[in-house]
Amino acid sequence: MSRVLLALILSAGCAGAEEEEAACTAPDLLPQETMQATVDDAGWSTTGVGWNWSGSSIQITTPAADGWRFTIVALTITEGVTPEDATLPFDVTLDGDGGWAVAYSDAGESYSSEDGSGGSLTVTEITDSELYGCVSFGAADASGSVAVEDGAIRAWVVGG
Repeated sequence: MSRVLLALILSAGCAGAEEEEAACTAPDLLPQETMQATVDDAGWSTTGVGWNWSGSSIQITTPAADGWRFTIVALTITEGVTPEDATLPFDVTLDGDGGWAVAYSDAGESYSSEDGSGGSLTVTEITDSELYGCVSFGAADASGSVAVEDGAIRAWVVGG
């Protein structure tokens, strides 16, 4: 009986992990122009998410929703390799070296991943019009911090 209960608990945990993974590996499960994440342990989602090339770098921006908006910038994958030259999928560290993320609160605070625990952006697909990826980061300023976890992005190209 205890083995059956343990198996049920473990399989329930795996189902949740598969759903989170599915949003990032099969981004068409997300509506267009959407980002969803857990922000300080609470569910968060917005639509109207855009991305663009800024030189050879990528910039992703979200509109405000539920008290937050975000800007994520990917500069380099590894020394000398930019997102424009990278093979998909690719990871970018958000500690200031590879890129960064900024969380803006409705209260007027801005929190940077360069001042927090850093994090990562994984870009899984780029088409002529869309960018798909996953993001998690910890951002901070002198007054506090914010944790963005299990983020899934399906962004529309700005001006495209």
